[in-house]
Amino acid sequence: MGEYAEWISSFVVQTLSGVVAVFVGVWLALIVERKRRAEDLETHDAEAMREFDRALDTILGSVVKNTAEAKRILRALEHQKRPQLIHAAFETSVWYASQDRFIALCHNVDERIIFAQFFDEVRRLQAFVDFRCNLHVSSTTCTN
Repeated sequence: MGEYAEWISSFVVQTLSGVVAVFVGVWLALIVERKRRAEDLETHDAEAMREFDRALDTILGSVVKNTAEAKRILRALEHQKRPQLIHAAFETSVWYASQDRFIALCHNVDERIIFAQFFDEVRRLQAFVDFRCNLHVSSTTCTN
């Protein structure tokens, strides 16, 4: 019976050490996986922030160009004595190309609204300039 008890004792010790090893291994694997996910998330967040900064820089460049163009047109209209053709070179393609990604990355609702409104106004101003140009051309061709 002593040999049998020794065998059972040895079996229990080996089984318990195996179970403890599995639990410790699983626990360590979970810690390592959690740390890896945190690092992946940090890397993803950093990349998303760089992408957002690039999109914002591009959009702000377009805002500056469109604002300068609107001021140029305003000065041209103020100094005209009689209607003339006015050419507008507004840039909306940057906004339309980056709009979806910018909105997905931008956490500030006010910024999203301001940029959307700005480029909607640029689109409307371009439509007005085109309309005025077409009206001027048709009135010029009709009177000749």
